[in-house]
Amino acid sequence: DLIHFFYIEMFHINCNTTDFFRKDRKLLDLLFQAVSKTILSWFKDKYKSQNYIPGIIAVLHTYGRDMKWNPHIHTIVTEGAMGNSNVFKKFDYIYYDALRKRFQKILLDLLEKKLINLVLKFLKILFIKNLIKDSMYMQKRKIINPL
Repeated sequence: DLIHFFYIEMFHINCNTTDFFRKDRKLLDLLFQAVSKTILSWFKDKYKSQNYIPGIIAVLHTYGRDMKWNPHIHTIVTEGAMGNSNVFKKFDYIYYDALRKRFQKILLDLLEKKLINLVLKFLKILFIKNLIKDSMYMQKRKIINPL
């Protein structure tokens, strides 16, 4: 018996967020994380008791046909999954609009968490630099004007 696959080419980024990915290419890994979480959570929500896990192949494209910056993921997902019973369960349909919305939400959550961490690291570095600068200023001040 052959295993059939769904081909999903809908994991596109909102136009407003593409610059983040262009400026920091390490963020592109978030696309893979978001795709994986999206598909796995869909299967988990659909059949909670069985813990189904599908096969997933995902490929990153960073440019569209018009050769403009357009990072997106092409995905092939098995038309079914293995669960706790170790029997392959066939699924006939994935509701793509719900999957797309779920992907966008998960990606934005991951991006927010990552960017907040980066901003916090940056603020921490600035804070530490200012502490060092203030400390050096205080030391100079104490040397110049001892009480």
